[in-house]
Amino acid sequence: MAMIKGGHLVGKYLKEVEKVDIVFGISGGHLESILDSFTEYKIRAIDVRHEQAAAMMAHAWSVYTGKPGVCFLTAGPGFTNGITGIANAYLDNAPMVVICGKHPLRDDLKGALQEMNQMDVVKPITKWAATCYDIKRIPEYLSIAFRHAVEGRPGPVFLELPPDILNIKIDESLAPMPARSTRKYTVHPDDADLKAAADIINNARSPLFIGGSGVFSPDQYRQGYTARQSSSVSLGLRQHRFDGHRFPCRRNRSCGDSPQLAFAVGKHHSTCGQSGEDRYRSA
Repeated sequence: MAMIKGGHLVGKYLKEVEKVDIVFGISGGHLESILDSFTEYKIRAIDVRHEQAAAMMAHAWSVYTGKPGVCFLTAGPGFTNGITGIANAYLDNAPMVVICGKHPLRDDLKGALQEMNQMDVVKPITKWAATCYDIKRIPEYLSIAFRHAVEGRPGPVFLELPPDILNIKIDESLAPMPARSTRKYTVHPDDADLKAAADIINNARSPLFIGGSGVFSPDQYRQGYTARQSSSVSLGLRQHRFDGHRFPCRRNRSCGDSPQLAFAVGKHHSTCGQSGEDRYRSA
């Protein structure tokens, strides 16, 4: 039977199941087997000069393609260099899969090369974070990671893979590739609440719609562009800041200095100043 390394299971899953063609990162000894798999499965690895750039490039990839970006980090300082990019994706609700090396399990708490507790650092800034300890479950863990990255509110996920499972071989039949998840989860508000919101919008004299990163996937952006062409509602897409004087408008139909009603969709947190918030409340 055909034998395969744990690291090569990573490349095989990315290419055959998720159809990943490009990943971002910097090579490191903890990831050698994974890097070999990129060559074998013809996945282009964009080599950067700092791991922060790798995470931010994966973030940008997700924004402009609508698919989760993938970056790889080596253990220890490679991981810490990528933290800012991971946190940025978390705040921007960007689906991103971070594959990270780890010190050998057999050397845990022995001062191994680049040993550190990465999991406790990354958990607060990811949707899901886990360590895989079983070579046979590498495809399963990758499948879980991609599913968590895109379902519900999108965001970055983190998968830690120690060299103990990356550099050994098993029978390929013992690690089958899971089917790509196609399940979609949606949330529908109460009909009465939805009708009440629609009445407020329909009765507003000059409504302003502010769409944050949650409505900036390519398909959603195209829908927003169509709405701008056909609706009397002014739309400002992405996270615009207010200077206290002028509201952002892409089409200057009903948006003036003080819209009667402003409603925000797809925003992780407010980006307007206090004066803007007060103006919303008074409207």
